Amino acid sequence: MNMVRAAIERLYKGLCSVKVKVSSVNKETGETVFTEKAVLTEQPCRLSFQSRNSAAKDDGYSTISQSVVLFIAPEVEIPSGSKITVTQNGKTTDYCRSGESAVYTSHQEIALELFEDYEIDFSQLEKLQKQMERTDYTKACASAMNVISQRALKYISNVTKPGHYKNGKTGGTLKKSWQAERTTVSGSTVKGGIYTALEYAPYVEFGHRTRLGKGTSPKYKPKKNGKKWVEGKKYLNTVVPKVERDAPKILMQKMEEVLK
Repeated sequence: MNMVRAAIERLYKGLCSVKVKVSSVNKETGETVFTEKAVLTEQPCRLSFQSRNSAAKDDGYSTISQSVVLFIAPEVEIPSGSKITVTQNGKTTDYCRSGESAVYTSHQEIALELFEDYEIDFSQLEKLQKQMERTDYTKACASAMNVISQRALKYISNVTKPGHYKNGKTGGTLKKSWQAERTTVSGSTVKGGIYTALEYAPYVEFGHRTRLGKGTSPKYKPKKNGKKWVEGKKYLNTVVPKVERDAPKILMQKMEEVLK
């Protein structure tokens, strides 16, 4: 039998490559993207062409049709719906399977037809749809919110700078006061975030007016060339864009985890 196979393979004058279309989810946009994936590259093969005459029609003319058969090693697996590219005698053509393979111990024969487009197997999409309908996304959203809140807490703690005073002391009360809010779920609404309970935090963040020599405290001493307005540090302005950048990725990751 090895002699038969060797004799057939000596007739192989072509090279066969096979590609399939696979889907993946774009983590940036959440869209499903289809790309080609090679499953076979330059496998020796042979194309066989046969012409057939059909019976004459009413107008007296008969038609000629051509069948194409691919001869290839018996162990090669070519998925249904794939694109089969064959180069033989200097000509490259794209085909697809037109039926089941006839597999022998020495070779296999696959009927081909010209490739037009990929056949998409929707069974996996239907399975995913049913799985998505059964999935409780609230847990995924709550888990994502926990991660997002902790990420925001890390960012705000890094950018909040401690005050340095003339008496040599260094502050840090505001920096240490930031906390992650407990994630809550109410119906389909998930809430979380960060906060500080320090009463002067808004003045540091957004800015504030000064007394400018009009203080009423007995120990108050007016400062020369005092400012009417002290600009805020705008710590949140730095943190919010980073959180908005990270949040979709974190949410997508948690969604994928519950769909596995």
